Amino acid sequence: MRRSLAKIAVVLVAVVVVVGAASFLRARARIDRVWDIPPPAIVAATSADAIARGERIFMAACFDCHVSSETGKVSGGKMPGDSGELYAANLTADTGGGIGALSDELLARVIRTGVRRDGRIALGMPAFPAMGDADVAAVLGFLRSSPPPPVLEPVATKQPASTLTLAGTMRH
Repeated sequence: MRRSLAKIAVVLVAVVVVVGAASFLRARARIDRVWDIPPPAIVAATSADAIARGERIFMAACFDCHVSSETGKVSGGKMPGDSGELYAANLTADTGGGIGALSDELLARVIRTGVRRDGRIALGMPAFPAMGDADVAAVLGFLRSSPPPPVLEPVATKQPASTLTLAGTMRH
């Protein structure tokens, strides 16, 4: 009886290892895949109203991940709930580490599909396929506006210290 249980345990462990390895390889293939998705022909909006709408959209959809809790700037925040070292992309105008060297079309593709400039998926970046062209253009306009937005000051809420969150107020 013990030998039968031991054999069953060995088979179950082998199945778990095989399924785990297959899942890992499938995920790795998806991460490494280069997606051939043409960038949409969207350019940054320039009107004051569109930039203000872009700011509202950014604050609602992008703030939590892309604003650094240490600096309050769009220099790439540590991902919420991440215990490792996973940071969101730097959205400053810097041409080396930020979005300054990227075209509006490539940024629009990341927003819409979650596909980076190299054609691979941006891990942790949600896709917003239903976001309209005007809204994507408004977000791009906000990110491209001058002075570079947003410069935020963290504002502590009145929640217990263990659940403190950051809210942003604009400072230009």
